[in-house]
Amino acid sequence: MKTISKSFELRYFSQDPKANGETDFKGGTSVLDTEQRVSFLNEYAHQMEKNLSDVDLYSPIVTAGEVSSALGAIKSQPLPEHRQRIVLDDWVWTGHGAAKENRQLEQIEQWSKYKNIRVTEACLYLEEDASLPVALPLQDWRCFLEWTLPADGSVADSVFSLGEAATIGFDAEHTPYYISGGKKITLPATAGSITCKIELDFENRKYNLYLNHELAADFVEFSDLTTSSIERWLVSGKQGLRIGHILGVGYKRLTENEFEPFSIGTFIDEDFTAPIRADGWNQAEYDPAGWSNGTLPIVHGGQRYAGEDILMRKEVYIDEVPAIAELYIESLTPGGELYINGRLAAFIEDEYMRKLDITSFLREGNNLIAVKVYSDKIEEADKMTHSHTDLYTGWFAGRMHLDLLPSIYIEDVFTWTDAINESSAIQKVKVSVKTQKGLSSSKVTDHNIAVKMMPWFPEDGPLCAQGNWTTSTYANLTETTEGILEIASPNLWTSDHPNLYKIVVELYDSENNKCDDYVVTTGIRTVSQDGGVFRINGKPELLRAPLLFGARPPMETIAAWEKCPPAEYYIEEMLMVQKMNGNGLRMSVHDERIGGINDPRVCEFADQLGIMLVWQTSAWLRLTSATNLDLEGMATCIRQVRNHSSIVIWQPTNHPSWKNWDTVMKMYRNIYDTIIPLDTSRLISPSADSRRLNPYNDSGTMDYEGNPAEDCDSVWTAPLICRGNMDYILGYGNEWPALRQWPNVEEQYLPNYMDTTSYIPSFIDSKHRAYFNFEHDETAGQPNWDLHKGKPTYQVNSYEWRYEEGSIGRTLEFNEWKTSQAWQAFEAYEVIRKSRQLDYDGFSWCCLRGGPNTGTYQKSLVDYYGQPKLVYYSNRMVFQDVLAGSGNVDIVYGPEDEIPVTVLNLGDSKKVEVVVEILSAADDIVETHIYNHVILPEGRTVTRLESYKPSVKLEGLYSIRYTVNQEGAHEFVSK
Repeated sequence: MKTISKSFELRYFSQDPKANGETDFKGGTSVLDTEQRVSFLNEYAHQMEKNLSDVDLYSPIVTAGEVSSALGAIKSQPLPEHRQRIVLDDWVWTGHGAAKENRQLEQIEQWSKYKNIRVTEACLYLEEDASLPVALPLQDWRCFLEWTLPADGSVADSVFSLGEAATIGFDAEHTPYYISGGKKITLPATAGSITCKIELDFENRKYNLYLNHELAADFVEFSDLTTSSIERWLVSGKQGLRIGHILGVGYKRLTENEFEPFSIGTFIDEDFTAPIRADGWNQAEYDPAGWSNGTLPIVHGGQRYAGEDILMRKEVYIDEVPAIAELYIESLTPGGELYINGRLAAFIEDEYMRKLDITSFLREGNNLIAVKVYSDKIEEADKMTHSHTDLYTGWFAGRMHLDLLPSIYIEDVFTWTDAINESSAIQKVKVSVKTQKGLSSSKVTDHNIAVKMMPWFPEDGPLCAQGNWTTSTYANLTETTEGILEIASPNLWTSDHPNLYKIVVELYDSENNKCDDYVVTTGIRTVSQDGGVFRINGKPELLRAPLLFGARPPMETIAAWEKCPPAEYYIEEMLMVQKMNGNGLRMSVHDERIGGINDPRVCEFADQLGIMLVWQTSAWLRLTSATNLDLEGMATCIRQVRNHSSIVIWQPTNHPSWKNWDTVMKMYRNIYDTIIPLDTSRLISPSADSRRLNPYNDSGTMDYEGNPAEDCDSVWTAPLICRGNMDYILGYGNEWPALRQWPNVEEQYLPNYMDTTSYIPSFIDSKHRAYFNFEHDETAGQPNWDLHKGKPTYQVNSYEWRYEEGSIGRTLEFNEWKTSQAWQAFEAYEVIRKSRQLDYDGFSWCCLRGGPNTGTYQKSLVDYYGQPKLVYYSNRMVFQDVLAGSGNVDIVYGPEDEIPVTVLNLGDSKKVEVVVEILSAADDIVETHIYNHVILPEGRTVTRLESYKPSVKLEGLYSIRYTVNQEGAHEFVSK
């Protein structure tokens, strides 16, 4: 047999009749005291590490090598063959602002005051043996200082001391050492250039030392343990010592607002370069010496670069100015200016995608394209509580290309799967052709459209479908027509098999001359909710899509990379999801009340990795009046990414303020009427949170107070509208009875932020609309503090620290971090398992990475630095397609209780054997019960087996291990 599922549950067994029935972990029917609950959690952590493979709380989930390999396998989007497209990838650029110029001038003046040193070749150079005291702003909580020692400088007999806190040096043989507790510790020799970094923690009076980014001293005692602060960096060295870039960042502990644990501030940033003068930067004769080379997207930002606009230049050679020259700009966030050959061509006021006609600005030969991206700062009134204290969120220029077009050209192509049949699929293709210039307004011409479709990912393949039709062209207008392709035996797009096709649209004139072409990639797949079940390609699916919040390490770039990180981060996060048996991400990137992201790279990667997306757009509202939604901007974003099969739900808002039901319906109608003309191939969730709607029931026949309703707007039950909520069943320190009673919860047990759950059963039981838990479960688990030592996040509780008192009975200390993780893991498994039994359509844990709250968020599945927590592994266990376990959430089995064995199935029908083993704390198998020849129906099903009562009397903690074996092969399949 093939083992297709392994899981376990931990339960107390008791001969006390009080334990009969469904007993709670805490509150309600619980029979446990606080210390018994803590003991339970400690054993749960032990059982997780014993029963689940690969539980490792000290290693990253995804290695750099895995990210590199996956990113290297991503195929770039194909280019048109006929259309003249100039891809504008590589630019020279710089960050520029008056403050930067002034700082650089001040630094040059400062270094000139020292004797025996000079600044040369971007280095500080000691002309003689010298001791150099560098004044620093007071640092008395946590900070780091990093500097480089170029290979061509002499590091022999050099010493670097951060006050009396940390001293490192190099002896006469260039061998590095450090001082800790007054003792000298020698390190292995390091050749070539050296990057040194010291992380200081004045709270614990310890520091980390990194040499060339490798940890050389792990949270060792200060050189002088009496040191409580520093205000200088002392450098001593021999003639010829060279020091390169110096960067120092300090963190100040904040206590006034528990959502803002510490501030971030660069206190020294010296690269020993002369200030860049920007006068005439957008003119052809300007010399960009000293500028950097960069590939789009180009990102700048964070407090380190406050006020510095991005200035970019690129020269483009054009043989002949075309009829139309269209510049595509993915995004300039938050806005900027475009100059062509020194002339202002466009003033860009927002971050939305642009297609700009720049024909009149071009000339034959060399053309200078110059772009300014405005620096950004979050205003105090707009910032979000769950963001970071660095208010200078990254500004960036997205990818660009220049299309040289004829006067009649393809403006846009949108394709979607209309139907999937037993042996074929119907793909619709909508083509917009635009006519500009050169035609009389009364003249109408016909052009022919030819469409070809062929496999593209994972491998290119031969032509599999084609179609032809005619379109009319009208001067200065756009004409949109639609064609149909039939694909025999298609390779469908699913999360397990993300097959993609290339669609090439060609435009021919009446004499059959090719005028233009346009190429897109997409998958053959449908999204539906027939029977009230979320379906991909007509088959029931379970969306397992944690929130993508952004806020990535390191701390000094947490703001800069918030909205546009390096591609490696997106790949890493998608691989994290896949290794967790997940299949999606819910986009929730934000640091303000209004605004998200619309980064097409996310869709491109997700298309190829098989990640389903709940999409937010750049117009996204997190928290403000729902009427603030920019519908026009949302539409622009949708047009930009709608060909990507990975997007399965449009979700324009998170949990805005709706005010009243009339406002809800007005905005639902506006959202629906904006999206439907653009796309009818996905579900629409206008909001992620039904609680704040004061919603009617699913059919719209009963209002929030339970009164009959006869005038509900039909948009509430319109096609493609799905349901979703933020069901924090055990969140915010709530007690267990809410889970036991869910979804019909008595008022006294309602979770925080809920005043009723009366409408939820109608959502769950709907035969017309799917129901997703778009944000859960708001329980905290401390990170592995051993991996945060020396970081500003070390042993800093976010606002969640009080939850444990409500859910467990007392708060857990820092040394009980694994117990804390065990609670989070345990409740996550129990909540999701019961929710799956109730037939939820999907889950979005809040959130994947613990980056919110300046990296201290403890509700996440992995910590800020990418280390897994136990909850990550319990999610992996509960997200197996086949899962056997208890049919209720009884925590203590009394003398009359039986184990209600239940098996969940997702996918094809299976004939299985279910093995239930009860194991003692000493790992001895006490009893085994086997269910033979169990038929699991296809789809997303729940099979309840005959309850099982152990034949022996048990007392204490026992692990119940569930194994599901399928007839056929022999290997274990984790999903």
